[in-house]
Amino acid sequence: MKPKERVLNALNFEKSDRIPIDLHNFLVCAKLTGKPFGEVFHSSSLIAQSQLDAHKIFDHDMLLIEAGVATLAESCGAELEYPADTSPWVKTHPFAELNHREIKAALRNMEVPDPAASLPLKIMVEAVKIILDEKGDELFIMGRADQGPFSLAGELRGINEFLLDLAVGAEYIEDLLRFTSEVYFSYADAMMRAGSHGTSMGESLAGPDVISPELYKKYAMKYEKEVISKLKAKGYIISNHICGNVDAILDDLIGTGANIIEIDGKTNLKSACQKAKGKTCIMGSVNPNVFAHGTVQDVRDKTIETIEAMKGNYGFILGPGCALGGDVALENIKAFVETGKESGKY
Repeated sequence: MKPKERVLNALNFEKSDRIPIDLHNFLVCAKLTGKPFGEVFHSSSLIAQSQLDAHKIFDHDMLLIEAGVATLAESCGAELEYPADTSPWVKTHPFAELNHREIKAALRNMEVPDPAASLPLKIMVEAVKIILDEKGDELFIMGRADQGPFSLAGELRGINEFLLDLAVGAEYIEDLLRFTSEVYFSYADAMMRAGSHGTSMGESLAGPDVISPELYKKYAMKYEKEVISKLKAKGYIISNHICGNVDAILDDLIGTGANIIEIDGKTNLKSACQKAKGKTCIMGSVNPNVFAHGTVQDVRDKTIETIEAMKGNYGFILGPGCALGGDVALENIKAFVETGKESGKY
């Protein structure tokens, strides 16, 4: 069975020869090139080749193509720092120094970045095309569309300021979220039109570790659901990832309608399995800390524990709970994939 078939079966809650395996490993891929990460993330060919080289080493089923969580922010005017050994981060936030009324005024004059013209987006779209030409018939290619509407809004305003503004219901919030929803949709649509088999959003700011479940439902979920609905109406496969423990919002997260929900090791996987069964596919959830600080045996044990928790649910893709650091031991990643193949047979 081809890797892509395994993933598609999981999305349709159908049995395969074994559980499909994902690696959230863009930083590991960058490390394998031996080049500064900033150089890699500015090159479509290097991003693509790094993913293809990693697949030769690990032989996983699903490639997640991204350059961190700041690509859309940069396309909207944020200034980024590109360190040599980790993912890029937002250094200056476009709306950081503006008051609430000034943000509303600025949004009226802002245009949604064109993925064919905005360099950060164009690089990622081209990387996806290169990989698809090489492995598109074999592997499932997830062209990740960076931050979802809520998290992108935080990067444009400045995370601390945005969270404080949420608490008082600042008048610009809905305007900003409508804009970031359009930005996200445009990029996700471009990733899919490039040939990606699926796309995704990361909503790192939207979980209970950061905001209350009430605020999640009022703001983040509302716009996630809208944009996911628009993407699915075009026949696209869409994944939604929220970091941390999402037990308190799990029903709402499933309710966004995403084909896949990506959860990490802090969430109760057995409960998630029961609630998601037949509704959405779960991807995860081995904690990246186990990869980073554990032994090969620790990784094997946690992988088996994760597989056992999902027994009886074909709607499951085994993967790390979040992005792996670039310095993770390759032996630990190999042990994860090998264990998944050995213990993940139905």
